[in-house]
Amino acid sequence: MQAMPTKRLLRVLIVTEIALGAFYLDTMSSFEAGLPEPLRAYERASPEPAIWQVVCYLLIAIAALGSRIGLFFFWRPARPLYLATILALLGTSLDGPSVETAFGAVIQQLLVLISGAVVTLVYVSPLKHRFKKASIATARPRPNGIGALPAKAIYALAATPMLWVAWFYVYVLRQRLHLGFWPAPCQPDPKQAGFFLHHLSLYLGASLVPVLALVGIGFSIQRRIVDASFRWWLPLAVAALSLVCFFGFFHLDLGYYWTWFCD
Repeated sequence: MQAMPTKRLLRVLIVTEIALGAFYLDTMSSFEAGLPEPLRAYERASPEPAIWQVVCYLLIAIAALGSRIGLFFFWRPARPLYLATILALLGTSLDGPSVETAFGAVIQQLLVLISGAVVTLVYVSPLKHRFKKASIATARPRPNGIGALPAKAIYALAATPMLWVAWFYVYVLRQRLHLGFWPAPCQPDPKQAGFFLHHLSLYLGASLVPVLALVGIGFSIQRRIVDASFRWWLPLAVAALSLVCFFGFFHLDLGYYWTWFCD
């Protein structure tokens, strides 16, 4: 197999794996509705994951997506990171028995096959030479990261989930100053409490900001490939901390302000 078709095949597999994984996560709950009642009862009786488990799953998800973006651009650390995320996902099976639909099991088997093909390509095929350290050293440097997103923009994207959380509590504080008391579920209806633009920005941002953080991870890896002096791990750490704060906000719901916001 020649280098160019192998390169194209790797990228097709990576895009397919990401798309298939996203489709599985998006439709998993819909297909679980068709499970027999005893299995659905078992699912409902399962305990909620602890906060440390949520953080671990989130970090694995960030590393998994980052490694796949890195493999797409032939970023050298992406190979061991990809392998580590596969092993980490296998480790989640130690949590105990789980219920899966037939359709979900088929998608999982397809993902396993794709992962095996990707590992073979990046470790066994001629593509492995593109991940060697020498290839970075011989690449023509581009001063100041020309052709890449500026570092400040990358940090801003990585921090958007944490900024959204801060913006949410600014909204709560504005309501406190406006109403004279701290808002609570149904007291008042947030859609009728004023500050329409602030409310709308939070409503739209709740779905958008995690995507922006993941885009920041992608640009961080791309800039590291363009500029060898760029400290890629800093925006990744910012994105990880930011996403932990973001999802921790929903999990803890301090003051039940998110419950009130969703009324």
